[in-house]
Amino acid sequence: MDVAIFWKIVRHGGVSSRIRRLIMLLRRLLVWSLPWTLAAAGVFAQSTNDSKDLQEMQKQATRLDSEASQSQGHEAVLESLSKQLNVPVATLQAEQKSTNFGFGQLFIANSLAAASNKTFEQVSQEFKSGKGWGEIAKENNVKLGRVVSDLKRANKQVQKDRTEQMQQRAERGNSSAAGNSGAASNSGGAADRGQQGAARGHTGGSSGPRGKR
Repeated sequence: MDVAIFWKIVRHGGVSSRIRRLIMLLRRLLVWSLPWTLAAAGVFAQSTNDSKDLQEMQKQATRLDSEASQSQGHEAVLESLSKQLNVPVATLQAEQKSTNFGFGQLFIANSLAAASNKTFEQVSQEFKSGKGWGEIAKENNVKLGRVVSDLKRANKQVQKDRTEQMQQRAERGNSSAAGNSGAASNSGGAADRGQQGAARGHTGGSSGPRGKR
């Protein structure tokens, strides 16, 4: 049955008054609950997104720690993070020393501090008090997606700096090898000339006595 026809029957008394009242009550409940249902759906969707962002943030933080432990060394990674966070290397070193944070946690705390207009010390204390990064971000109205994006850029910067350093080392190695090769060539030429001179001296010394006889 068409919905419009059904409601027309209800309004004109096509069903008993008790059923009609029940239907009208259900209709009111539906209208009343719809906004709440939509709001709950929105909250659930936001919670799901936050969960995904939190997982991605942890993944990127672990990746940053892994990058730091490979070949660059701590100072090189701190220089890369300093470019991204606009925080001096010396400050990052002091923060890491005072908190024992890994490079990922160090970056997250600084990123949240900048986004929430708080100091690094305030954010790190909240974390050490037992709050998670997601909870800290939510309390300070900071979207985790922003922190995730910052972490991704930081990882790209670290990879870029590492690639440039490897290229520079390779170029220095090639230059050093070329220099050593040239020195060896010169040394070999000098040895050959010395041997030739000695041979000529020996020949001259031999012909002298034969001339006297």
